[in-house]
Amino acid sequence: QSQWSMRDREVSADAGPGPPGVGGAWQTGCMHERAGQLPQNDDLVDLDALRAAFSEIVPDPAVPGQRVAFGTSGHRGTSSSGSFNEAHIAAISRAIAEFRAEQGIRGPLFLGGDTHALSEPAMRVA
Repeated sequence: QSQWSMRDREVSADAGPGPPGVGGAWQTGCMHERAGQLPQNDDLVDLDALRAAFSEIVPDPAVPGQRVAFGTSGHRGTSSSGSFNEAHIAAISRAIAEFRAEQGIRGPLFLGGDTHALSEPAMRVA
């Protein structure tokens, strides 16, 4: 019997109906209580401040939380804490360009964006 850790409780993987090995308790137990509802004012961020911080805050390499850090889907962070800023994108872009040059890679490089507030400013820097 496998166990799925969900925040501060454990739920058995065979605790109910659902896909094999997952169980219904896993599917419904991890859904947020406000799932499907509109965000509340406290959930919203100041997009203008977030975009301003992207350019204005310069990360300090001596602060571990402000260094480039990659997660499962790329660099993670937020501009307001100095962990996802213009300097990060410039450093990552330069490292990619230098690596490609060192390896003799001359083919196309595809850059993608998404709907997050800092995607467009990051693409301009890259």
